[in-house]
Amino acid sequence: MEKRIILGIFSAVIIVLIITTAWLANSQFSRLQTQITALQTRNNELQNQNSDLKNQTILLSNQNHLLQEQVSQLLDQLRICYNASVRIVSTEFVSGFNPYVGLTFANRVNVTVQNFDSKDINGLTLTVELVYNGTELLGSEGYTKDIDVLHAGERLEISDLAFSYLSSRNEGTLCIATLMKEDAILDVWSEPVIWN
Repeated sequence: MEKRIILGIFSAVIIVLIITTAWLANSQFSRLQTQITALQTRNNELQNQNSDLKNQTILLSNQNHLLQEQVSQLLDQLRICYNASVRIVSTEFVSGFNPYVGLTFANRVNVTVQNFDSKDINGLTLTVELVYNGTELLGSEGYTKDIDVLHAGERLEISDLAFSYLSSRNEGTLCIATLMKEDAILDVWSEPVIWN
């Protein structure tokens, strides 16, 4: 009889342990399901935000393209007003590991300007600058060159250094060359900077 009592107690303990373990496992499983649901909801929210940001990027890119077309049209009108067919025909931004002083890097920028007119033009100014998000790149320094005379049909390559800090080498930086006669902008050339 003692064996039966011990066996009964042992069986009761085992049953209690099984029930307790099942209850704990169910409780833990329920908590995990709740956490998974919360994480899935947060993931969906982040995916929606990412989608919204992609759509905004596409919209801004389209707006930028439209603005560049408008600038091009305005520049064409200015050329007609000034009857000058002087344009920037190419730019080349040469990046690399060219330390100048400390964390400042020297970047070669080559700009080619051509006079398509049948007469000489004088008093031109070429300005090169590095721009990020519509403002001059922090810590950068471009260059300005005066072109005394550009003869009819002449093509002139101008080369100099633009400086930038290592910490300000942002993706999306533009190298912008602007050709002016007095206060009138004759041409603007914008090229994405690829940092090496």
